[in-house]
Amino acid sequence: EPTPNPTLEPTFEPTISPTLEPTLNPTPLPTLEPTSKPTQQPTTKPTLQPTQLDPTKKPVEVPTLTPTCAENGNFNLCLAIDMSGSVCNGSTSSLCLDCAPTTSCNSGGEKLTICCPNFSNMLEFTKDVITELGELPTDQDFSIVHFGSDVTVASSLDSWKQSIKSINKLKYTGGKTNLAGAISS
Repeated sequence: EPTPNPTLEPTFEPTISPTLEPTLNPTPLPTLEPTSKPTQQPTTKPTLQPTQLDPTKKPVEVPTLTPTCAENGNFNLCLAIDMSGSVCNGSTSSLCLDCAPTTSCNSGGEKLTICCPNFSNMLEFTKDVITELGELPTDQDFSIVHFGSDVTVASSLDSWKQSIKSINKLKYTGGKTNLAGAISS
């Protein structure tokens, strides 16, 4: 119950039974030491002064030419290759199933198993990434998943050389973009 006649000066002894509602005029300055109990209702806005803890280290401005991994940089990497119609359909709505119709899907005169320059470039990029990572002085394995309407695991935890062979055997399928299936495989 509030005091019927509040004093003009603050009292030196705290209120024995505090109010249930926050005061209209909170303390203007925070305490220097943390309180023993956390605030039940923290502020919704950030404080004027940011935390004085050490911030996250700033990233390097220029990347190194060679990896700077720790001594144990071993890894397993799965690459998902998109074989859906949108890769080769030239912004049409064609699913480009098995690269058909060739009038809209087979640009650039690629073999039907590759279908279009986009897919060819994707395969070359993927092989380049695997080759570069495969030559690192670490243990690594690669998995290859390709997807259109269907999802297929082409290789699972193979060496980089075996993964390149698996990529070289891929044949463009076209179809819908089943990325969710590729991720869950």
